[in-house]
Amino acid sequence: MVAVVHEAEGHRVRRGFLACPACDSRFPIDEGAADLRPPDRRETRPTAAAGEDSGSDLRSPSLPLEAPILIAALLGLERGRGQVLVGPGISGLARDVATLADGWEVVCLDHGGEMEPAPPPPESWSRFLVLEESPYPLLPGRIRAAAFTEALATDRIAELSVVLAPGGRLLILG
Repeated sequence: MVAVVHEAEGHRVRRGFLACPACDSRFPIDEGAADLRPPDRRETRPTAAAGEDSGSDLRSPSLPLEAPILIAALLGLERGRGQVLVGPGISGLARDVATLADGWEVVCLDHGGEMEPAPPPPESWSRFLVLEESPYPLLPGRIRAAAFTEALATDRIAELSVVLAPGGRLLILG
């Protein structure tokens, strides 16, 4: 994959696209989120009106306000470095977890374009949109911790066991 950058903030791509020179596929990057879904499955994401805080409704109503602190504590993010995956269902909390996880790269995985995040801290937060049935776009052994909210299918747990680093933590809130 090759990244074509139209706008960047530090070393983070804010707008542009990922391209595959072998098959000529292109995946847009908008507001720092890479949409890895096929073109026919992409949705138009709503944008917040001027002055509207689009990050205010990102919390799941079933999760308590202290959920980001709980997630960071259970994943062991108080010390260390590495990448942590925040999965669908709690992806709206990824920005708050990134704020608490100094030195960690928080990778937010979403199954749809239903949320439009507030501008994330560019140094510690990434977002990918994928189809629910698609494999995770992650390299084996790179994720030190992962948090999800739903019961995961056996094949998803097997996939996470490959992307988690040895001794990595998997947290399922439910």
